[in-house]
Amino acid sequence: MISKSHIEALIDLAARENKQELTACLVDNVRKISATTSISVYEVFNTKLDRERSDDVSGFIVRDARNAAWSGEPLAQHEGFSECVASKQIIRLQRPAISSTRIIFPVRGAHDVIGVLVIDCNNADAETLYMIEAMSQVWKSQQFLLDRNERDVLTGLLNRQALDSRMPHLFREAANPLPSSPIAKCLAMIDLDKFKEVNDRYGHLYGDEVLVHFVRLMTQSFRHYDYLFRYGGEEFVALLNNTDLEKALVILERFRATVASYDFPQVGNKTVSVGVIQVTDGQLPSTIMDKADKALYYAKQNGRNRICAYEQLLANGVLQENPVMNGDVELF
Repeated sequence: MISKSHIEALIDLAARENKQELTACLVDNVRKISATTSISVYEVFNTKLDRERSDDVSGFIVRDARNAAWSGEPLAQHEGFSECVASKQIIRLQRPAISSTRIIFPVRGAHDVIGVLVIDCNNADAETLYMIEAMSQVWKSQQFLLDRNERDVLTGLLNRQALDSRMPHLFREAANPLPSSPIAKCLAMIDLDKFKEVNDRYGHLYGDEVLVHFVRLMTQSFRHYDYLFRYGGEEFVALLNNTDLEKALVILERFRATVASYDFPQVGNKTVSVGVIQVTDGQLPSTIMDKADKALYYAKQNGRNRICAYEQLLANGVLQENPVMNGDVELF
């Protein structure tokens, strides 16, 4: 029987406007009605650049959403995951030996399946399973809306709002990783050089086309477990997971060379400038962003079409560290 508390749980889920809070709310409410239930959320990535069939999931990778620094493993290694993602339908797996039911929910993003929700119910009756599915459906719908609101309309990348909301969480991961998680992360600020000239000379429609092609090069150059954001206009942010500064410079140089050699329709060749810094424990997100921006500014003021690392500029005496005085408060 559906109770008042069940209805309140559904309303509570529908009111959440943050993905982390939304999932925590689902976990809490499901555990209230099924004390022996375990819940896991996995992110799903398609590593193939071109995929003709919507049911072809051979190139898909899955990773635990709690560990964004982990590169993941093949979708097929998890029972029922491939069927769930390919069919975009709920999958139920009965496990009589342990009196358990596993329910796998596809999580739809703005364009495709972006994750799976897995709920294991031990000795749950039909009414309990019904309520779990109802709450999971509300969670899934809210996930879709939040994902759509976090995406830039033109490029499909995460937008600045998503960056602002995720930064504290992502930086806490670097400072307090799971036991199996590497802590190395780098943040890069990326700017498409002289983009205003494109809009002024060819018009905004051609400018938009350049951005679409540019973002396609970005998604091909970075890894599926990196985070890419459109920061504003022609400026982008990349958070490189499981990556120290040395490796980040290799990845970014490959991207810079790819852009420089690409023939953009009607426009021809364009270049990109990058400022990068390694994320370290004890620094606020705003501090990291500011330092990466200083490195980017130096790159643009010294010839463009180059990558500048904040640490290297500091070591060479080009930039000076500005220490925060005691009592100062920095907000993000």
